[in-house]
Amino acid sequence: MLGIFLFSCCVALLYWIHKYYHTFWKHLNKFPGPLAILPLGNFLQMTLSMEKNFKTMLGYCRQYKYNDFRFYGGLSPYLLILKPESMEHILTNVEISSKEGTYKLLRPWLGNGIVVANGSYWHQRRKMLTPFFHFDIIKQYLPIINNVGDRFITHLKKYSQTFEVFDMQNLGQRVTIDMLSETAMGIKLNALDSNTSSICDKIHTLGELFQRRRFFLLYNIPMCYEYTADYKKQQLYIKEIKVFIKNLIENRRKELLGSNNNDIKANLNDDKDKQKYKYKSLLDFMVIANKDEEVFSQQNMIDEINTFLLAGNDTTAQSMSFTLFCLSRHPHIQQAAVDEQIRIFGTDKEQQPTFQNLNDMKYLDLVIKETLRVFPTIPFVERTLIEDTILDGKFVPKGTNLVLAFVALGQNKDYFEDPMIFKPDRFDADKRKNIKNFTYIPFSAGSRNCLGQKLSTIMLKIILSKVLRSYELLPSAEGLSTGIHDLTDEKDIIDNPFDPRLQFGVSLQSSNGILLRIKERQY
Repeated sequence: MLGIFLFSCCVALLYWIHKYYHTFWKHLNKFPGPLAILPLGNFLQMTLSMEKNFKTMLGYCRQYKYNDFRFYGGLSPYLLILKPESMEHILTNVEISSKEGTYKLLRPWLGNGIVVANGSYWHQRRKMLTPFFHFDIIKQYLPIINNVGDRFITHLKKYSQTFEVFDMQNLGQRVTIDMLSETAMGIKLNALDSNTSSICDKIHTLGELFQRRRFFLLYNIPMCYEYTADYKKQQLYIKEIKVFIKNLIENRRKELLGSNNNDIKANLNDDKDKQKYKYKSLLDFMVIANKDEEVFSQQNMIDEINTFLLAGNDTTAQSMSFTLFCLSRHPHIQQAAVDEQIRIFGTDKEQQPTFQNLNDMKYLDLVIKETLRVFPTIPFVERTLIEDTILDGKFVPKGTNLVLAFVALGQNKDYFEDPMIFKPDRFDADKRKNIKNFTYIPFSAGSRNCLGQKLSTIMLKIILSKVLRSYELLPSAEGLSTGIHDLTDEKDIIDNPFDPRLQFGVSLQSSNGILLRIKERQY
């Protein structure tokens, strides 16, 4: 009997491999790619080091001359998308793909939040949440963002007095979560100055655990992963963050239900006017919509706030930190940005930027764009094909996981001359028309582009304006290079402890922080 059972298993396995071959391997092998040893695929080339894995993937991008290439995560087929034509096809035809693959690893944390949701549910949520990122809504947040920015400037003062090296990456996450919580949620967390900041650390750690799991074979097997220390830490942090969010929701619910605001009370009792009410925050809307659980259940609210804290905080914080880092290593560019601030504000360090002021910061806008080219906050985006399609003239079957390598676009010499040189002027009006479509998409593109792009950009500009007017940004030590390294070039070695060691969690990060110094600016 045992022999018959084993024989049956072998036959079934052979049939499955044969079917899998005709479904995936036969077609994907038309693309170049590293040697894969099935059933391990390319897991043997990966490690538990996110820094090494990031460097390995960039090395493949260069090895295959920035063309689309295949990669196997065990038996799971991946196609790395590096050609802008392929990216355009995927991002503008949202019906051919969904967010599956490794996004499933985020669902214990984000549930069915808008970043990982699919189909009609995603479309409904996107349509519902989009109005809260409209210009008219964001406009009312300007005083709040300015106020948080002022607190940040005060917080930085101690570093200008001691002249010590500090980690802007860590501080960036804290000031960003304060801005997000006070605008979109209407709640003060005081992450800059209180123990609440530990939530930032937990979010950051969960991102690292997520990325580590992606590249380690045994961690992709649920029965194996559940016995690891990483899994226990993941479950603990998810639970703590969800409890934290539940408390935020309940506190806000009590404030609204106990409010003397007649508009809110009327709206709570009138479903017809529910969508017309001009809510003070996104959280207010969800709390009110949760009244009869018709639109948002408590779990829906937890999922969206978790998603907002992750996606909004991580990306904005990293953009801010890397921009300040680049300015610290390029004094002539920093001076040009400061000169622009002086033209707008004179030598007044305390004047609050208005929307017109932000629009006038043309050069600062170029600096931000160039930073996002060199250090894209989201280096890779994943999709899973739900329909057969043609990419780069080759048939790609449904079920294939696609990885859109945004980071490779900015490093491709065919699209950006001298890609390792920081040149904001490449994005000025006259030169930008030479930039090919879909070679610069830091906020993604198509209907699933970044929902909070406007809010993020405004927060970013306000913080940068205040920092530039108050402090001179300096490298961590004298004699350092620009800190921009070609990770695909073995000769380009990071030979000091101050340059960023890039890795990819949920967003692009530096494993050793983003280090710099500041001193008070004198006019």
